[in-house]
Amino acid sequence: MRVSAIAALFCLLLTSCFLGKKEEGSIELIADTVKFKPHFGETENNYYVANEVAGHIHQANAKREFKWPEHPKGMIIQQTNNLGLKEDSNTQEAKAESTIRVLVTGDSHTDGVIHNSESFPNVLEDSLNRNLYHKGFEFLNAGNGYYGPQNYLGSLKYYSHPKA
Repeated sequence: MRVSAIAALFCLLLTSCFLGKKEEGSIELIADTVKFKPHFGETENNYYVANEVAGHIHQANAKREFKWPEHPKGMIIQQTNNLGLKEDSNTQEAKAESTIRVLVTGDSHTDGVIHNSESFPNVLEDSLNRNLYHKGFEFLNAGNGYYGPQNYLGSLKYYSHPKA
């Protein structure tokens, strides 16, 4: 549980650092000038979509299912919600006042070839909501396959003000 709380605080710190005001030479100001080319396989254009800010993101309301005999359910379902996040339910742009919302971005390790409930952002959210007095944590999984460090800030910026 202690590791989960530390990870959550680290995510909050990163988000607040990257979404601060723009100053000359700041990484956010520099990122405004970068134009990304999408990077994903041609056979995956039904799951990813090009995005000028982040390079690419998941398509909204996409769903892929495939057999995975080693998994206890015998299959994997990858799905996105209304904003293209790896969540089972839709995300409202405006969060409840008492909610602590954490946007988690990353590469395929964050995205995961797993059920959404098994991703580390969702496991961390469930753990914090179960074990802490405050029950209003909402971790949003914005991880994408094919992401690298060049995509992380763009993802945070895009999902801070989505236009989906």
